[in-house]
Amino acid sequence: MTKILIEDIEKEPNKTLFYEFNEFMEEFDAEIYADLELKSLGQFIEVSGSAQGKLKLICDRCLEEFDY
Repeated sequence: MTKILIEDIEKEPNKTLFYEFNEFMEEFDAEIYADLELKSLGQFIEVSGSAQGKLKLICDRCLEEFDY
């Protein structure tokens, strides 16, 4: 998993960092695609963008696994 450091955002012009990734995340057992914008607002960091992926979930009724 790729880590984004606060220092990386602070070094960018206008204190905004654009970040794209396509990684397999073990926590979700899924391939995740994301396009993010991280903006430093002083004491806060605003994160906006979109993420896509297929998660494997378990139905509460029948306990069958399904893709969501």
